[in-house]
Amino acid sequence: MDDTGARYKFKNGFSTCINSKLFTYFKTTETKSRINFLQILRSNETRYCINTSALSCLKQVGPTTHKYYDILQQSYDESHRIFDEKSMVDQYLQHKGIKAPYAIKQIKEAMLIETVIEQCFDPNTIIHSGDVGQFNVFVHSLCWKHTERPLLNVKSYNREHEQALNDKMIAYWSLYRLLCEYKISLPIDGTTVKPSI
Repeated sequence: MDDTGARYKFKNGFSTCINSKLFTYFKTTETKSRINFLQILRSNETRYCINTSALSCLKQVGPTTHKYYDILQQSYDESHRIFDEKSMVDQYLQHKGIKAPYAIKQIKEAMLIETVIEQCFDPNTIIHSGDVGQFNVFVHSLCWKHTERPLLNVKSYNREHEQALNDKMIAYWSLYRLLCEYKISLPIDGTTVKPSI
């Protein structure tokens, strides 16, 4: 997946492309964020959910959200778990005194992730993209050109360093070519073959 700037309703917006071998899908929106990406994944669903998985997701974010986790846990225990639309979530967070932008973002992301999963989205699906934060969710992988970037940022101060870096770059792209050859050699019927790399 990837996104790019686009005109949307006579305003500057963003067009997100999601594709696989089987389909290509485009969605143009006014914002570019992880929340926006998760909203695209859930399609026409508008609900936000507090469930055990959302709470677990929020807890993993870190200690800064623990006090907010307790608030959501209490709501879950009291069966206040489903919000039909974004405005209801905003009202809920305001009522609970949750005003910190980072907390609002993390809570909405956790709710959306679990809403997407509840719609039968496999959380083990690999999200393959460039090195941008909005797509870093579920199982995330970088395209090879983006994983090369740290190597391109390495400074060489003498010929020895330059040669070592050059050797690494050659090895890196050689591995890429071997993997491409291996992928092409895979049988169509899904049987496994021993890789030659």
